[in-house]
Amino acid sequence: MTETSLLLPALSSLNHDFLILYLLVKNR
Repeated sequence: MTETSLLLPALSSLNHDFLILYLLVKNR
């Protein structure tokens, strides 16, 4: 349980970074 609770924020932050990168590339 503790491992998943630690992994979820990391995954959400990764998805957030990928979303920003996608938007930056899309706006070019």
